[in-house]
Amino acid sequence: MVRDKNIDRNDPLLLSHLRESLNTSISFTIAAFIHVLLMIVIIGFFTFLGHWICYIVWAINASAALREGKKYRYPLTIRII
Repeated sequence: MVRDKNIDRNDPLLLSHLRESLNTSISFTIAAFIHVLLMIVIIGFFTFLGHWICYIVWAINASAALREGKKYRYPLTIRII
């Protein structure tokens, strides 16, 4: 594994992106349990698929924002951390 020596581990922009990503992962996990419960009435299959598509699009947008040096806030995310 190659480590980039130019990465500042205390960079506020990087830390905000990491915090947002963790919050989104926690929110997505909570939502996944709800989707599983909704699968009993069939609709959960569609909501789960839709949520996954949104999650992937949001991750791509966050990556692009980080590359441009901008902050990004994931939509529909519970801010726990």
